[in-house]
Amino acid sequence: MWVQDRTVDSLAADEVFPHFIAEELPAGMAGVVISGALAAAMSSLDSSLNAISSVVVGDFAQPLCPACSDTQLLRLGRLVTAAATVLMVCFALLFRAAEKTAMFDLFNVWTSVFTGAAFSLFIAATLGGRVVDNKTALISIAVSLLANVYLALSTNGLLPAGLTAPLDSYWTNVFVNAVFICTAALVEVVRCLCCRRHRGGSSRYGEFKLVKTAGYDDSEDSEDDVQPRARRPFQA
Repeated sequence: MWVQDRTVDSLAADEVFPHFIAEELPAGMAGVVISGALAAAMSSLDSSLNAISSVVVGDFAQPLCPACSDTQLLRLGRLVTAAATVLMVCFALLFRAAEKTAMFDLFNVWTSVFTGAAFSLFIAATLGGRVVDNKTALISIAVSLLANVYLALSTNGLLPAGLTAPLDSYWTNVFVNAVFICTAALVEVVRCLCCRRHRGGSSRYGEFKLVKTAGYDDSEDSEDDVQPRARRPFQA
């Protein structure tokens, strides 16, 4: 029969599982669980570090400096990896000291700051590539990023009570993606209206006007005499 441990009631949400490992599991099983958790964390972190260094070297360093040798690019990749590692450690210490209900809630909010509108951007590029261009996408990303930062500050209690949004942290990604989609649709509607007003209600193929062919005299033509084969050419 299980006996309720009264000490669990006083623990934070992130301390329950470590307490269970230390107090309830046998020594060998506890070591296996801890090593598995560390392996899972390391597999996520090293793939993130590799992705960061690959993006910096492949997407920025090589196009901007095509004369760089492979040795220089390798050294740059190592330097970027070391800098990203230091930043990860600093953010981990900051998250540990911040007031929170659980670490996953804080991680979910601040991760959405960098990846909140990624899903909507992918959908817009895949399904609406002919409608949403780069300018619309950049405007939508900027607006969704501002909304994301606001929600991150709001859900962590860093804003005054009057400016705090009554939104749970788990809805942050959903709300930010909705902001991206609505902003993209609004920008496209406004741009279409501005284009129509600029064209003055002309045809989608442009404005047409009649021009005279060189050497053609139309002084004796009348509406009854003009035949389809004798129509003057138009120029857009």
